[in-house]
Amino acid sequence: MMPELLPVQIRAHAKTSADRAAVIYVPDPQNVESPQRLTFGQLDLDALRLASALTGLGYRRGDRMLLLHPSGLEFVRAFVACQYAGLIAVPAPLPDGQHHRALRLASIVSDCQATAVLTASETLPDVLAWRQRVNQPDLPCLCTDELVREKPKSPESGGVWTPPDWSPRDIAFLQYTSGSTTAPRGVVVDHGNLAANIAALLRLFHAGPGATMGGWLPMHHDMGLIAHLLTPLHAGGTSVLMPPMSFLRRPAGWFRLIGRFGVTVSAAPNFALDLCTGRIQDADLVGVDLSGLRVLAVASEPVLAHTLDEFAERFAAVGLFPNALSPGYGLAEATLAVSVNSPQEPAVITPVDPHGLAVGSFVPVHDSANTRAHRLVGCGPVDGCEVLIVDPDTRQACPRRRVGEIWLRGPVVARGYWPSSAGVETFDSTTVDGEGGWLRTGDLGVFEDGQLYITGRRKEVMIVRGRNLYPQDLEGESRRLEDLLAQGVGAAFTVATPGDEIVLVHECRGRGRSADDLDAIAGRVQSRLAREFGVSVSVVLVRIGAIPRTTSGKVQRTVAASMFRAGRFAPLAARLTAAVRRTLQPSAEELTAWLVRRLAHYRRLPEESINPHASLDDYGLDSLLAVSLCADIEDYLHVVLDPDVVWEHPSIDGLVGYLKGDHLQTKAVAEKAAL
Repeated sequence: MMPELLPVQIRAHAKTSADRAAVIYVPDPQNVESPQRLTFGQLDLDALRLASALTGLGYRRGDRMLLLHPSGLEFVRAFVACQYAGLIAVPAPLPDGQHHRALRLASIVSDCQATAVLTASETLPDVLAWRQRVNQPDLPCLCTDELVREKPKSPESGGVWTPPDWSPRDIAFLQYTSGSTTAPRGVVVDHGNLAANIAALLRLFHAGPGATMGGWLPMHHDMGLIAHLLTPLHAGGTSVLMPPMSFLRRPAGWFRLIGRFGVTVSAAPNFALDLCTGRIQDADLVGVDLSGLRVLAVASEPVLAHTLDEFAERFAAVGLFPNALSPGYGLAEATLAVSVNSPQEPAVITPVDPHGLAVGSFVPVHDSANTRAHRLVGCGPVDGCEVLIVDPDTRQACPRRRVGEIWLRGPVVARGYWPSSAGVETFDSTTVDGEGGWLRTGDLGVFEDGQLYITGRRKEVMIVRGRNLYPQDLEGESRRLEDLLAQGVGAAFTVATPGDEIVLVHECRGRGRSADDLDAIAGRVQSRLAREFGVSVSVVLVRIGAIPRTTSGKVQRTVAASMFRAGRFAPLAARLTAAVRRTLQPSAEELTAWLVRRLAHYRRLPEESINPHASLDDYGLDSLLAVSLCADIEDYLHVVLDPDVVWEHPSIDGLVGYLKGDHLQTKAVAEKAAL
């Protein structure tokens, strides 16, 4: 039987539990005694008033409304009002002045053909500045807090809202994907998808009516929106929220929120657990009590066994129940959740043969003393859909214990991408046997003994000499080896060389460290990865925050690869193989032309008058010119040079010959990098 739809449930709770707190928002988790509260009765009234106001302004069912709010009460009012009015909510991150964020928002507006922007008075200036920056002067921007205050209190007192006849096929919202491997796309989530996934979440979490759920995840992220807000609203429980940036600045605030308001279910990506383990000090835990937390769902990115181990051990002293850690798997295209490990039972961690995994086989290792085994984390049983493991090339269902692409089918699978003509191949795929209606997730894994194991993203798998290597494995091994890498993230990817070599770009706390120290760290990581994975790896260390991520914190490895190839990272240190270094260098012809332009610039001569074969003495070679050319070459090629090189190779042809030689070692200088 189809569960009740979200707006129907919220209206029902407003009648039966009007005074119950629907949402608690804590602007500063360090001061948990001053929260903002919104009861079901007030939420229903405010949403009615706003729905009435929007309808009165001429907005009609099916119009797309871009929601640009902080993760607080104003967002909740706006989202619920859209459901009441039959408008399609499009949650998105607030503009923050960054160029790529501005362009991403502009692409969302263009893709969904947004009718208007809903925001709050406090954020309106930023939204208007963004609108001007992306040349959208005609896009209406409405302040929801002002509309609620100005319009009639209810339809009975003069409003124009009437309840829609909600249908499971009505679109509830567009969830724009994070864009970790592709450009963001709007997933069409209808009320039937949402109700089915909320019902599955409540079963997976073993959560009953009235449950208190929440955390710090942003509302434009599917896990934050559905797990932390919409599920407790549907169940008549309480959603407890805090600003995402507060967590990133002071992770212990999340724990204080959980303890103070009795949060029983929360969720976070794997990186958030690493952040807590690395940054929270004993002094931060004074007064913290996690004993009431029954479920901490860890999902949104591959869950690592060592992350669970370290988090459970570190926070057991403040009451964390180890079995509360519930690894899970989901994606926006399946509304949110596909599987979650059963709460109050230990997470299923299975050691497997890494050599088997490299050739696509799931081979459990039963020798507990085998330290070379790769520990895969099970994501629990699947609820709300069918799962099939498929060879992505042949579309043939994989035999047992064979790694393949995860295909899904069922009521939680979304309608498709916006517009309706997009994503047909993704959402309606057919096996070689003619079985159709499957969602291709792009994720690789195995379904074994009721557990779904995720091995990686198909687009991110690194294939080297016929072996499949997963980027998160190399990144995680590097963090375990070096403490200075532990608080950052990395991005591993292949570059186009004759052997498809691997590059690892990883963040490093380099402040106060010498160039030699950082170079030694890069060398140790390079040696360890070669020994553990049997491949040569180029290692580049960059400052904290340099790796591109999505708004929800996922590493954008494909973007990082493009940045590396374009030379857009400022390395603290680098150990590059000769093959990789050659891919970064211009050809001899390009280098010659560039040196001609630089020499012409310095000597104020026409470029055509510069002879690459002539001695630099003919152009007045002196110490200043030698040093200037060396500095330019270092910046252009990311190498370190001695100015004597110019005297030893005193022609452009001579310099090019030297610079193209394999003897040149790439090594960044720490004091030249942005710390």
